[in-house]
Amino acid sequence: LLSLHEPSVANVPSGVNTPTNDMADEVKVIYHIDEQETPYLVKLPKPADQVTLKDLKIALNRPNYKYFFKSMDEEVGVVKEEVSSDDAPLPCVNGRVV
Repeated sequence: LLSLHEPSVANVPSGVNTPTNDMADEVKVIYHIDEQETPYLVKLPKPADQVTLKDLKIALNRPNYKYFFKSMDEEVGVVKEEVSSDDAPLPCVNGRVV
């Protein structure tokens, strides 16, 4: 679950990142912006466990958004985790960036 939060937007849509089957070193990023029904797709030429926030920001050309990803919290379970450091690896759940 990837949520892009534009500072002035209150209700933010979400999307999913999944690795492709065709190429192990490529990740597909599927996302929504501003509640649009049809999702966008961008491919990153890296394995899911090596993708950083900076990689995603460059690909999406949306530097002023907040980025939330599906993550597992030991106490709560599934949560949306905000990633704000450009060098941070994106959270992986079951081997996928979600």
